[in-house]
Amino acid sequence: MSPKPKAKPQASNKVVSPIDNIGEFSVIIPDIKTFYGLKSLSDDDVGANVAIELPKTVVSWGSKRILDAEAVAIFQTLKKRAERTCLAYGTRFIGGYLVHDELVKQCVADLGAIREEYERERTKFLDAYSGHVEAWATQHPEWGDRIRRAAPRTQDVAARLACHVTCFKLSKSAADAEGWLTETIQTIPNRALRELATSVAPLAMEALQRGFYGRRILTTLAPHISKLKMMVMLNEAVAAVGYTLEDLVQDVVDPTCIGGAQYLALNLIFSKIRDGSALGEPMSYYDITEKVAELLKPEQEAEETTVGQVETATEGEVENGIEPDISTVPGGNAQVTLEEASSAWSF
Repeated sequence: MSPKPKAKPQASNKVVSPIDNIGEFSVIIPDIKTFYGLKSLSDDDVGANVAIELPKTVVSWGSKRILDAEAVAIFQTLKKRAERTCLAYGTRFIGGYLVHDELVKQCVADLGAIREEYERERTKFLDAYSGHVEAWATQHPEWGDRIRRAAPRTQDVAARLACHVTCFKLSKSAADAEGWLTETIQTIPNRALRELATSVAPLAMEALQRGFYGRRILTTLAPHISKLKMMVMLNEAVAAVGYTLEDLVQDVVDPTCIGGAQYLALNLIFSKIRDGSALGEPMSYYDITEKVAELLKPEQEAEETTVGQVETATEGEVENGIEPDISTVPGGNAQVTLEEASSAWSF
């Protein structure tokens, strides 16, 4: 069964000027510092007088570890969480993330929660810092003295660990006299689509094995849909991808098993993102459902063919899509070997 077609939207004659509409956006730059607990190896560490084997837990790639990596792992975790948060609301831009003003407040609030957790972990780590160093030195007695000497002071580590968030507005100004800002802004729509493609790639590969998408594709798409829709002032075609995905998601009946025509529709959209055609004429859910219906026609005709006729299908019929032993997916008899749909899995 094909997805429910929507009324085809009327084409817009509006000319979108990204630089003129840049005032609709802000730039958010999270600056989260981490401490890896590493110090450079010295000549004394690896000199001829050191007749001991270099332990891999302490020494690697020209550096020595002065404390257990688990003690500082939380800071890298929080930094990555902040990056994921920014990507949920915006797109990478000049060292930060371009976020539509309607999403800025929530994005800053989420980053604020991460910053509060960072400060709590920072305080806890600094209070226990000297204990972490001593425990590591005791665990590696051959290197104990070197570890203690190399460990920076607590106040020096405290100065390195910091978490800040900067948010500022963009505006067209004399700084764009040479067109550098316009040129940068024009790359944002494609970058936003590539970020979506990167997010869904592992799920698409899983779907290729199973023959259907699960609930995770919906949670993965949700933030991308929101930010793509907000890009209508920068690129209508990119915003149309967001609205098309939104319409498709709203029609999903069973989020645990998105198969059949909706499975093919998702793959077709991902394929258009991958090959760049999504940046051409704005797509719509109507167009996607029409295309899926065309892809399914040969298979529907094959289902009406008797078993004997399928077994004796001519080469011409095979070329038209009528193949014996066709593969099907849950939720509908959608042929997963269709080249146009399956190409979406190669991100």
